[in-house]
Amino acid sequence: MELIQIVVDSGLFVLVWLVQLVIYPGFRYYSEVDMKRWHQPYSKRMTIIVLPLMVSQLLVYCYLNIKDVSVQSLFTLLLVISTWIITFRLAVPLHQEIDLSVDSNASIVKLVRVNWIRTAIWTFVFILNLLNYAD
Repeated sequence: MELIQIVVDSGLFVLVWLVQLVIYPGFRYYSEVDMKRWHQPYSKRMTIIVLPLMVSQLLVYCYLNIKDVSVQSLFTLLLVISTWIITFRLAVPLHQEIDLSVDSNASIVKLVRVNWIRTAIWTFVFILNLLNYAD
């Protein structure tokens, strides 16, 4: 289970930093027409990558808490749940705004800000797991 945990957490760690430093800032370089054309296919393709990782992470931390609950495992599960809340209450609606708005720049700026929260959480989860794996 530890190997699955480190693979999933490292996958989300790498992915979120790639999105935060390269993909989302790159959205600002698209014309409005090109952004409308590209964003929906991008979102669908990214979901194929992100959703299985997020589901796997949630299942792993739920399992760990059922198997042997500890303060750290419970805390980490709460962090994972918070990424779900941020994703589906904040990030997904911003992606929908990008698809629907006339000027997507404001939504892109908000999306970058919101994603910093997920970046921090997934980085922290990854570091905690890495420290545990090293023990």
